[in-house]
Amino acid sequence: MEGAAEAKRTWRKELRRRIAAVDPEQRRWKSERIVSFLRERVRRERPRFVSLFAPMPVEPDLMDLLWEPVTWVFPRIEGDRLTLWAVTHREQLTLQAHGLLEPDQAVCAVVRPAQLDWVLTPGLGFGRDGSRLGRGKGFYDRLLAETEALPIGVAFREQVEAAMPRDEWDRPMAELITEEGWWPVTSAPLS
Repeated sequence: MEGAAEAKRTWRKELRRRIAAVDPEQRRWKSERIVSFLRERVRRERPRFVSLFAPMPVEPDLMDLLWEPVTWVFPRIEGDRLTLWAVTHREQLTLQAHGLLEPDQAVCAVVRPAQLDWVLTPGLGFGRDGSRLGRGKGFYDRLLAETEALPIGVAFREQVEAAMPRDEWDRPMAELITEEGWWPVTSAPLS
């Protein structure tokens, strides 16, 4: 497995470089396009519970989706796991010590992973084969192992390659969404 670990380190460095090279105005435009594609699908398929994420500055910003009539669920880091909380507006998210906006437990309701219909999943990189390269802590891999929700990788085009290195515990994506639209996975992902 040392080969996968080294390949992941190399890809993380490259993907951070690629993302940093995208102008903030371009990231904003790309985010708006992704939101547009997601909004269309939400209105068509009407999922009930969708896991969303408050973005880091270099990630797609999907916060405009909060206006759609869905129960939006945000993760909160607790130890080595993500807990899930229903959020209805931005003011229910608070800045935490690790620099991420997370649900305020005092005003948000807990949601069980089994309730989710979709998990909009961030990452550093995604493969057309369903592979995902996260930031290395395994939070989303553990969450996806607890649910049968549709895992959808959310990224800018610069973050998508044919494949990403993976280990046996890495959970695959069923679909990808970028500013170019929906990308179905091209081969059966590892389970």
